[in-house]
Order: sequence, then structure tokens, then C-alpha cells
Amino acid sequence: MPKRGSRAWYDAEIASKTEAALAAEADARRFELLVKQNGIQSAEFGADPPDRLWTRATTMAKKLWEQIAKVERERDQCEVGTTKKKVLTTANRIAALKRGANE
Repeated sequence: MPKRGSRAWYDAEIASKTEAALAAEADARRFELLVKQNGIQSAEFGADPPDRLWTRATTMAKKLWEQIAKVERERDQCEVGTTKKKVLTTANRIAALKRGANE
């Protein structure tokens, strides 16, 4: 398992959440077809009717896509922070070399 906060960790999180979101979307499509075939059945007792399952699967997929977007933003911010540090370090080295050449 990659170290939390590393590029590999972010990529693994995104991949696992994407897989789950795609599965939830597939379930939602399957339940949507059942609802279209059988109609709304929420008032019936017993096991969860397809319309409730469809709503749950759709909501789950939406939440997963939101989480994926959040993890991608965090990954991008982490990378930008690293890049800025490298740029600043390089700029400081160039400035020090210029000062040394002027002395």
C-alpha cells in the first residue's frame, strides 16, 4: 500500500472510487429498467423495491464522483505545492550564483 498523500496513493484512491462509481451507475441503470417495466413500487412491503434501489444507486454514484473530484483536487494541490518548492529552490540557487559572480 502506498504512503498516504503520495501520488501513488491518490491514484489508487481514484481508481478504486472510479470502479465503485461505475458499478453503482450500472446498478442504477439496471434498477431504472426494472422501474420502467414494473412502475413505482415504493408503497409495497417486503424487500426494497427497484425504485428505492435505483435512488440509492444513483445517489451513491453521485457521491463517489464528488469524492473522486475532491481527491483529484487534493492530488493536484499537493503536486503544485511540490513544484513551487522546487521552483523556489532553483530560483534561490540561481540568485546565489549571480551574487557570487558579482562579488
